[in-house]
Amino acid sequence: MRILYFDWNSFCRKDVLDGFTALGHSYVLCELPERARMLGLGASTIGQLYEEIKKDNYHCVFTMNYFPMVSEACQKAGIPYLSWIYDNPYMKGYSINIINSCNYIFTFDSAMYEELAAQGVQTVYYAPMAANPHRIAALTASGNPHQYDISFVGALYNEDHNFYDEFTANAAKNNKQYYIGYIDALIHTQLHLYGTDILTQIPKEIIDAKFASINEWTETNSYFTTPERIFADSVLCRKITALEREQLLSRLSSVHRVDLFTRNKQAAVGSCCNHGYVDYTTEMPKVFAGSRINLNITLKSIRHGIPLRAMEIMGAGGFLLTNYQSDFLMHFDAQKDFVYYEDMNDAVEKTMYYLQHEDERAQIAANGLRKIREAHTYEIRIDEMLSLLR
Repeated sequence: MRILYFDWNSFCRKDVLDGFTALGHSYVLCELPERARMLGLGASTIGQLYEEIKKDNYHCVFTMNYFPMVSEACQKAGIPYLSWIYDNPYMKGYSINIINSCNYIFTFDSAMYEELAAQGVQTVYYAPMAANPHRIAALTASGNPHQYDISFVGALYNEDHNFYDEFTANAAKNNKQYYIGYIDALIHTQLHLYGTDILTQIPKEIIDAKFASINEWTETNSYFTTPERIFADSVLCRKITALEREQLLSRLSSVHRVDLFTRNKQAAVGSCCNHGYVDYTTEMPKVFAGSRINLNITLKSIRHGIPLRAMEIMGAGGFLLTNYQSDFLMHFDAQKDFVYYEDMNDAVEKTMYYLQHEDERAQIAANGLRKIREAHTYEIRIDEMLSLLR
């Protein structure tokens, strides 16, 4: 096949392109204009995309994440549009035009697929993320396999001016302390529940208050989602994840060294050693391969899915300790390919256990890598997606 890849500097670009090449497909890489990445539709931008599509005899268009304007251009050109959603929350994936007949939309979270399928959407499919163990092996061959004991790579979600802070500030300003108390109680209850989602149990008056300036809020009627889901994903989930990550990392770092890799190098989390940002392509795999235990603490808006981070950890031959996500059990064997924790106490106990049982830990890491190589490479996943066009 000849594929037009509209790129926006996505994390997986090199691995996807390597997958196309390994499968014998040719591609043209074209930068997706910034205005085409916006929510909504613009006639001139759609026209520009259409002209790019018609420059050659492409078999399909591909993007990481779904873009409504690309879909409209492909619909006009009569060409299949394949997109692979790996961000979450991702409002564009609920856009009204996901039902365009040109669309083949793949999402890594089975909960999103099930939610849309239940509404009759037939253009969305489930496709978990993947890893590129060959590229990673070349990067990590000369690394130190025991450089770190416990590591976490990811955002802390504690930035200023986030939606939660905006909501509570405006609620207080409008004498609606009840709203703050309610969502704080909801947050702290959800924080201790694993595998169960209670975040859409939000009174209508809180949703109607619209204190958080979320651009998508007023356009909800044009989407395959609800105001409650938007509020939960955009306001509550990031706050819950920030609390969970801070609490677990603080507890672990009080009893053992924990190495943290996050964008804000000035952030202080317990006694963690904060190294700051590591490049996704060149440095992050070395951390995964060089850690005895790699933590995955999933963003709460990912309800069932396996985060890309977790696939990358196993693809680097790293040992994965993660919170419970049901999609893991569709593809991997718990306690054999990876280990999940049921709550914070369990996470601490299992971390200490596997630090003391090196052989068992190493065998689990080796099993996870073997499973990635057998069933979760980019070549395998891309071939599965493209097979729908044959």
